[in-house]
Formats: sequence, structure tokens, C-alpha cells
Amino acid sequence: VMEKVEGAFPLSDTWLKVEGQGKGWGKTTFVMEASFLEAVAFFWNFDSRAHHDTTGDIERVEEEQKREWEKIVRRKQRFGKKVRELTNVMKLHKINKNTIVITMEPVKESKERTAAPAQIHARNSTRNSSKVKEAEENVQITLKKNVEKEIKVEFVTRLNLGNKISNDVTRNALKKHLDEAAEAERYFTILITLDEMTKEAGEALGADMVWDGGQLGRQESRKDWERHMEMVCKESSALREVVKKYPWF
Repeated sequence: VMEKVEGAFPLSDTWLKVEGQGKGWGKTTFVMEASFLEAVAFFWNFDSRAHHDTTGDIERVEEEQKREWEKIVRRKQRFGKKVRELTNVMKLHKINKNTIVITMEPVKESKERTAAPAQIHARNSTRNSSKVKEAEENVQITLKKNVEKEIKVEFVTRLNLGNKISNDVTRNALKKHLDEAAEAERYFTILITLDEMTKEAGEALGADMVWDGGQLGRQESRKDWERHMEMVCKESSALREVVKKYPWF
């Protein structure tokens, strides 16, 4: 059964399905205000600071550039008490001038790796010694330019974390991965200046600030909420202008 996920941003429509034995998939769609190339670059730059800051990955690296628009990427994540490593082939496909699709598929080491045998042996030895098991993730990110500076994003992920992972952990992992897409909406929303602010972007920014529907999701103390409000005001270009004009805000 598909489950509706209530996210922090009103412009996001997110659904997931837990299939059991560590497997599941989910999809989120939203519209964000950004230039087409900036939006594509945000998702393509796997090793960016923005992703490091928001994903909570233990490790996140671009291992190998195979072709101009194809590379090997790897990240290590904690799912409950277990740590899993996900290694993917990441590709960029230009469908037409207004549509680009980014895919991530699991690496089959024997077929896709070009590393020397000694390098592979060293990597495997490290994994075995730390008891880190591999997981699989398939991702498809479709970006479509509707009009100038309005991009529709569809982010689909399918996870296989291993049959010893519970349904609750799988569900949380799917939410975490889908939230990475929503972070793109937040990233570009805080860059909008006051004179460029739209009603939709204002709703997204407001949802990030409020106690009831923002990122905190009622999970933090009042003190943490106030700290979060201050952080949003400092990060948002529009709100910085408001604070400068109205210091009491």
C-alpha cells in the first residue's frame, strides 16, 4: 500500500511503499524556482557541501569519472544500528532542451569497475574489517523546465537494504532519501530575494519556519525551535532583507 508522506514543504507531493525484507520505493514531486542549469548542477554535484550538510551520510565521495556525464559515486549511511554502503553508476541524460534525467544504478563490480585488482582487494578488505555491508539503490531524477526559473522535479528511489532490515527502518530510510530532493527546494528557496519572492515560495519558506509543519516536525524543544527560526532568518536572502528593514522582526 502506498503511503502519503507529509513533508516540510507544501509544494512537495511525496509517496512511498515498504515491500518488506529491507525493500521499498518512493517518489516525490515538486516545483522550485531556479535556473534550469543550476537545478541540474545541484543534483549532479554528488560531493557538494550542500549534500554533505543535509544527508547525514557517514561518507560521500565521487570515486571515478568514467565519461563526461558518467561517474562512480559511493556513500555510507546508517540505517538503525546497521551501516550500509551504496555504490552507484551516476549518469546524466539530456532528453531535450527542457528535460534532463539523472540516473543512479548499483555498480556490478566485476562488470563495471575499472580499478586494478589490488585496489579492489584493498577496498573489500576495508569493508570486511569494518563489517559494512553493501545495499542497493536505484534513483531517477527528472528535471523539466516549465517556464523561465520554474523547474518541475520528479525524484524516484528504490532501495534494497538487505532482508535483516525491519520495515520501520526501511520506511525511515526511504523518507530520508526522498527528503534529499525536498532539500533542493529549500536550498533554492532561501536564495530568493525579497523582490523576487512569490506566493508559492513564501509558503515554502514559511513552512520551514513554523513549529507545526516545518522541518522540526514537533520533535525538538521550544529552545531548538527558536534557534531554527533564527537560522532560517539568517540563511534566507529575503528574510535577511526583512530583518535589515525591520530590526524587531
